[in-house]
Amino acid sequence: MRACCFCLPLRIGVIICSVLSIAVNVLSFIDGSEFFGIILSVIFIACGIAGTFAAIQRNPHLLQFYMIYAMIAFGINLILTIVYALGQNAEAFWGYLVTTLVYLFLCGLLTSFDKVLRAGGTGDEMKSASELRTLQWQQQNGGAMSQGYPQAHYTPLPGQQHYGNPQQVSPYPHQQPSYAPPHTTYPPQPQQGYYPPPQYGAPPPTAPTLP
Repeated sequence: MRACCFCLPLRIGVIICSVLSIAVNVLSFIDGSEFFGIILSVIFIACGIAGTFAAIQRNPHLLQFYMIYAMIAFGINLILTIVYALGQNAEAFWGYLVTTLVYLFLCGLLTSFDKVLRAGGTGDEMKSASELRTLQWQQQNGGAMSQGYPQAHYTPLPGQQHYGNPQQVSPYPHQQPSYAPPHTTYPPQPQQGYYPPPQYGAPPPTAPTLP
C-alpha cells in the first residue's frame, strides 16, 4: 500500500483513523451503561491517542503498540461477526461485519506505514516501502541506466578500458578484448575500425615433433 484511499499519504491516513477511533469510543463511553463496556472504551481511547502520536511523531514503538491493538480488535470483531452470523442476529451481524472490515483496512494501513518508516521514509511520500528502497538503490549506484550499464563504481581489471564515464567501466570483462589498443574504447567507434571478437574453441597449437 502506497497511499490511504489512493489519495492521502499513509501518515495522514493513520492520523485520521486514530482520531475517528477516539471519537467513536468517546461516544461509546458516554452512552455506555455496562462497566465492562466502559473499561473497553477507555482502553480503546488510550490506544487511539497512542496511534495519533505515533503517526505525528513517526514513533515506531508507539506504532507497533497501535498495530497490536488493531490486530487484537480485528480478531475480536471477527469472532463476534461469526457468532452473530450463526445466531441469526442480522442487525448485530452487519454492524460487526463493517467494524471487522474497518479494522482489517486499519491493519493493512498500519503495516504499510511501519514498512515505510523502516525503509527510511516519512509516510508523506505517497510511495511504498519497495519503491523507496529502489530509489535509495538508484541513488547509491549513480541513478538511471546509461549506455546499458548501471552507473556503479567498478574497479577496472588489468587490460580493461573505461567505458564512457571515467567512473564507469564495463562490468563484463569478456566484452573488452585484451588485444585492443590502449587509445580505443570498446565497443569500437566506426572510424576506429572493427576488432573481431576472440575465437573460442580453437584447437591449441601443437608442438613440432622431432624426426
